[in-house]
Amino acid sequence: MLKYYCLLLISILLNCTSLILLKKGILIGHNYINALNKLSSWIHLLTNSYILLSIFIFGVGAITWMFSLTKFDLSLAYPASSISYVVIAIASCYIFGETIPFHRWLGIGIIIFGVIVMFQK
Repeated sequence: MLKYYCLLLISILLNCTSLILLKKGILIGHNYINALNKLSSWIHLLTNSYILLSIFIFGVGAITWMFSLTKFDLSLAYPASSISYVVIAIASCYIFGETIPFHRWLGIGIIIFGVIVMFQK
């Protein structure tokens, strides 16, 4: 059963990695927000290596998620994916230099506690 828990964790981490790469790709070099009405901006966006890698990793994560769902109830697997909030917050701190205020850390702690409680037998 441990290998299935690992598969679930891998799926969650792949999703986190995909989101981090997507953010990184959006932040690099081009003002997408003000220019998404132009075809050239969309082409630039969709050929960005970070975004392409993000889409690929998201796809791999979706496949591992499907395998996970064959071994876990959705009512367990989906709430377990909330651990991604924790991973994303910590990664955002280190990778993007985001500041996380105390109330967010408190919320992250509550999420961790909830996941631990959920996996108790």
